[in-house]
Amino acid sequence: MILRFLSPLVFILLTFSGWAEEKPFYEEFKYELNKAKNYYDGLSDSLKKKCDYYKSDFKILSAVIFPELIRYSSFRDFFETSALEAIYVEKGTSGANFSIGKFQMKPSFVENLEEYVREYPEELNKIRLICEYDHTEPKKIRKQRLERLKSESWQMTYLNCFYHIMKHRFGGKTFTDNEEKTRFYATAYNHGFKCSEDELKGWIPKKCFPDGCKCQERTQYCYSDISVYFYRFLKKKEDAK
Repeated sequence: MILRFLSPLVFILLTFSGWAEEKPFYEEFKYELNKAKNYYDGLSDSLKKKCDYYKSDFKILSAVIFPELIRYSSFRDFFETSALEAIYVEKGTSGANFSIGKFQMKPSFVENLEEYVREYPEELNKIRLICEYDHTEPKKIRKQRLERLKSESWQMTYLNCFYHIMKHRFGGKTFTDNEEKTRFYATAYNHGFKCSEDELKGWIPKKCFPDGCKCQERTQYCYSDISVYFYRFLKKKEDAK
């Protein structure tokens, strides 16, 4: 099973121009790559149903979150978030803002989604449920938001919300193909969907994965490249059926 997965993906990585002069990604993250693929296999059916319900592009969203599945498999065992959760409930994102779950979503990401949906409630009516809480007191809302973030189903809902906000924000943008669209969406997911189009374009080629652009301890890679690799893998797998 693993070999069948690695073979086409490795081929894509090796044949992508621009990586010839640096250590191939799959060599450094071979273990995490396999784990990420297993994570994806376990959630793909549920994600497909969620994307069908919200009429989102399943392959693009799968590609967008694949680098985060790799990051999750790499770092998940090193962080204890209970203390951070308590600080966030008490003080909000000014006190603590940290990645949660397989899609590595932060509380600030969800807060930004909610803020945008509240600004355009009619245009984004189908995803307005993310703004609905059982409480009105800020601390209780933050606690419920954390509970949602720890739910795989809710992370899929937030992911679809992100997709439709991107469509709303950049509906007039023309893409040459789905790979270009994947790069743009992946960069927005990683860097911030509230950024301008020009800023997102500028961040597309930056190598900041997995530790950030300032990290010099090991080679960093381009988030959008990894997303496109997985998009190609899914497309090739689909075409082979």
